[in-house]
Amino acid sequence: EKKKEWKVLVNVQLSLARLHEKLGQQKACFRYLKLARSRIEEQKLETVYPRFAIRIASYYRVLNGQLDSALYNAQEVIRTTTELNQFDHLGTGHMLMGLILSKSNDLLAIPHYQKASRIFKRLGNSTGYGYMQNNLSRLYLRANQPQLSLIHSDSFALAIQQSILAGHDDLGLQYYYFKDRAKIYQALGQHDSAWYYLSKGYETELQDLRQVNHDKIVEVE
Repeated sequence: EKKKEWKVLVNVQLSLARLHEKLGQQKACFRYLKLARSRIEEQKLETVYPRFAIRIASYYRVLNGQLDSALYNAQEVIRTTTELNQFDHLGTGHMLMGLILSKSNDLLAIPHYQKASRIFKRLGNSTGYGYMQNNLSRLYLRANQPQLSLIHSDSFALAIQQSILAGHDDLGLQYYYFKDRAKIYQALGQHDSAWYYLSKGYETELQDLRQVNHDKIVEVE
């Protein structure tokens, strides 16, 4: 602030808002969002506004429960990132639209997950692409279309492999894949396969918990 690095300052405030959101601290999160919005308007920081719109949309979705406000700000993300060619934020905007719309209408959410998938894939974001494929798989399973769900589950598996090759051994991704894959095979009536993937899911979850506990012990020491 002393050096009047306004863009850096706003990004720090938005990062703090995100941390407080992850901690479930609603008042602190909103306080930093208000500070960021005030500085964006004061200094006319148009290029930072899309990130602000992402964070406040997420705040309304996760902490506040005002889905109309979350939807409006997610639409703002898409509008502004399209104008500014900020494709990484554009993918996040479509992801947010999918998450919000899936609360009430899966059919409206599907195109946004598909757009987010294409953007994340083009950017080489295997984790983002994988999560979008898994979300699509879940929506089609809810729509009683297990074969379509299985196709997107296959794409999710490929994304996990690419993520591991890139050095991200994400047990959380594998856990989601195994547990949801079990549900698909259950819907298809293939109970042996369902049991196999369910067992793999719990095994991976235990590995993840052990890793988290180990990391906490190391941190304390």
